[in-house]
Amino acid sequence: MPWFMKYLNNSLMDAATSEGSAGGTAGSQEAPEGKPAIGDSAENGGAGEKSGEKAEDKSEADKPTDREAQLLKEVMAKKQLAKDLEAKLKAFGDVTPEKIQSLLTAEQERQAQEVEREKQDMEKRGEWDRLKETIVGEHQKVLSEKDSQISELLEKQSALSKQIEDMTIGSDFSNSQFITNELLLTPSKARVVYGSHFEVKDGQVVAYDKPAGAKDRTMLVDGRGEALNFDAAIKKLVDADPERDSLIRAKAKPGVGSNKPEAGAPSKSVASGVSRISAGLASTLSK
Repeated sequence: MPWFMKYLNNSLMDAATSEGSAGGTAGSQEAPEGKPAIGDSAENGGAGEKSGEKAEDKSEADKPTDREAQLLKEVMAKKQLAKDLEAKLKAFGDVTPEKIQSLLTAEQERQAQEVEREKQDMEKRGEWDRLKETIVGEHQKVLSEKDSQISELLEKQSALSKQIEDMTIGSDFSNSQFITNELLLTPSKARVVYGSHFEVKDGQVVAYDKPAGAKDRTMLVDGRGEALNFDAAIKKLVDADPERDSLIRAKAKPGVGSNKPEAGAPSKSVASGVSRISAGLASTLSK
């Protein structure tokens, strides 16, 4: 038993004993009138003093020290705190430490499961990212192959288009009687100048009034709305050219017994005119 409980029990027992002794002493000392009370002798008086001293010594021995009194106060304060806590616990109903521990364990398990789910989700996302990278890589590879195939097809198409132009437009320039007989340009040079005016449409060579890429470009047609043939078209283009006179081959009409002048040689009329000018200048200078 703790010392403070012993102290409380001893105090209660001492209080009870003191009350009983006081009652017994009072009874024994009372006497009838005229007779001395028992214990009034010197001997009884001495014994009473001795018993009083013993009781006082015992009371002094049972009295707690300051340290014990302080501890007693702390114990009483803790008891009061325990009562307050017990009252607060009653507000929670039938909550027990076992139930609280069970709740804590369940919460820990829930948190652990949530962490595991997040980990699995991250792994799944990682797998999806790797799968997506693979898909994108394969897609880029397919696109690269398609681009290469398209480039090759475009090159082949360009080569075929050039071949078709050489076999159609180029052939028309080479076989043109108008270019051969009427122009000072060779067929190859004429194609450099007017080739962009011609295109192959529906397997037929057609001419336009303006080169490819120009605005308001119109196909050259005859009175029936049909495309002009090559020689008619090239003649119309040359006639509309501002430098037409420098492109047309000059034709001099030979007289009786005269010979056809060579290409590029000045005509007789031009030569005679030059002679007259020279003669006039010489006459002026001689005066």
